[in-house]
Amino acid sequence: NVLMGVESNSLLQEVSTTEYQKAVRKILKEESSNDRFAKDNFVAEIKRLAYIANPGIAKVYKVDVDARLPYFLAEYAEGKKLKTVAPLANAEDTKKSILGILKAVEYLHSRDFWYKTLKSENIIVNKDKMLLVASGLEYVVGQDAKSGLPNKIRINIKDLGSILLEMLTGKTTVQALNEIKDKRWAEVIKRSSPGSSADTYKTISEMIIDIEKRFAPGPPTPAPTPFPLVKVLVVAGIALAVVAMAMLGYVYRDNIIKMFAKTESQVEPKPNPPTDSKVDLGRLPGRYKGSYQNANNENMEVWLDIATVDLQAAPSTFKYNLRIETTAKVIQFRSFGQTGTIDPANLKVSITSETLREFELIAKGGQFKFQSKDFPSLILE
Repeated sequence: NVLMGVESNSLLQEVSTTEYQKAVRKILKEESSNDRFAKDNFVAEIKRLAYIANPGIAKVYKVDVDARLPYFLAEYAEGKKLKTVAPLANAEDTKKSILGILKAVEYLHSRDFWYKTLKSENIIVNKDKMLLVASGLEYVVGQDAKSGLPNKIRINIKDLGSILLEMLTGKTTVQALNEIKDKRWAEVIKRSSPGSSADTYKTISEMIIDIEKRFAPGPPTPAPTPFPLVKVLVVAGIALAVVAMAMLGYVYRDNIIKMFAKTESQVEPKPNPPTDSKVDLGRLPGRYKGSYQNANNENMEVWLDIATVDLQAAPSTFKYNLRIETTAKVIQFRSFGQTGTIDPANLKVSITSETLREFELIAKGGQFKFQSKDFPSLILE
């Protein structure tokens, strides 16, 4: 065993086993084994770790809560620390890498974990991807999942802003923002910092959407053209003609006013076009439930709670909470206070989660159902 780190109630070790030539083990300290509170918290945390499975996080091989000193065994991430390879030379690599890290952290938050040591030293770069090591995770239990997790999410957002700054400049100081040539990245970093005057991100999903929007492919910027002398002369001629017509209009203004007054009296007002009253989105708030089989053939239950609908927004939006859990009541995904969108014309609903993103809204008899585009068998009603 090689000691890699020490925490308040646990040790982090590099170990070699019959199954794995090199692995990482997080194990309860000997002196904490008689502390019931410390042991129960550690066991609860590593039990939840057994369900962690994401391509951006080092794999958890084994969890043993019945051992005298409970532990978990995880993948030893081979490669270099991000800190040693920053700044990244390729702009596309930067975008791909930060989005991969963001999606891994979003996955953790949805399972009531946060990353208490989220920094470039705990991100390993190998030849084809970046991996978060699994030892820096902490499970937010009980009521803290509602009250404490949002604060810890904001801490992680700040951490991710620092990591992005380091990817781009090799530095973590705020002054390094001036070295970033692409101001889109500078704005993303500013929005991750609680001390910034910019509108800071509330969730990782918001950060992902903002990056994808800022860097969405668009039409190329046209090259500058020579000064258009001919066009200027044409515009000047049109302007002179307009002035001349205005002067004539002033001279004959009484006759013109009488003519339009007569015309208007002959035109009947047209009624406003009827509005579509079949779909009353104001009735949308409520709780919707459904079940389906995920990609791993596990039976899942979905709970979608819609609180409010904003019909003045373009497109219309709504606030919702989402919970996805197994039929054995093990929560796989949970989010609070998210914003979804509705396209009333096409009855298309979009939300932000890892697996469920688009639904078709079915309205019948004043009731609503949500038909999943990702899993056709899933209907929330």
